[in-house]
Amino acid sequence: MRRTSFSTIALLAALALILGCAAKKPVEETAPDVSGIRTVLVLPLQDMTGVFGQNQQVRSPLSGKMFFTGEVGANAPKFLFTRLWEFMDQSSGYTALPPGQTDELRGMILGAGGRTPSEREIVPELGRRMEADAVLAGYVYRYKPRMGNAYAVETPASVAFELCLVRSADGAMIWSGRYDETQQALSENLLKAPKFLERGGKWVSAEDLAAGGLSHMLKDFPKP
Repeated sequence: MRRTSFSTIALLAALALILGCAAKKPVEETAPDVSGIRTVLVLPLQDMTGVFGQNQQVRSPLSGKMFFTGEVGANAPKFLFTRLWEFMDQSSGYTALPPGQTDELRGMILGAGGRTPSEREIVPELGRRMEADAVLAGYVYRYKPRMGNAYAVETPASVAFELCLVRSADGAMIWSGRYDETQQALSENLLKAPKFLERGGKWVSAEDLAAGGLSHMLKDFPKP
């Protein structure tokens, strides 16, 4: 059955705004410690569905957060990396270092010694070998395209990914950001009405969903 937009959008949106207008007391958070961080190695995002398969609940190898895996298009990691690199290179305030030969370095790290190091060990080691103060690693768990068009869909776009900033010297987590959304119709969740209307009352593509999520996430990226 195809999902469609409704002629009563204005009424439903007004109701959603009323339901969602309860004031929330802001929670004070300690600012991430980026002292001494000048250069950041930006790694390619990893396709976690390719590792664990679809429809699996998996834990992030760095943050420990849980994600549900799903379809990940072949171009999804590259699309997100391109957007991420543009931000890091032009707007972050850090000197961004491209991944270069980090795939080969990762293989060397995995092949050294008698045991398999964890991702928590590999990521900062990559930073040290590339002489970067920190490493920005990303993982894609779901990147399912919209099936339908902007006004009627069979299945909506669904995207889940995260970014983690790790200090090279000691492997400490400096910052992490998570985005996990499947677009919902007003009839499914009225509290999502403001976001649905921000998107013009349309069903967006996975690229639009991911780009918007990344942009929102990077608003909290720590500044030097």
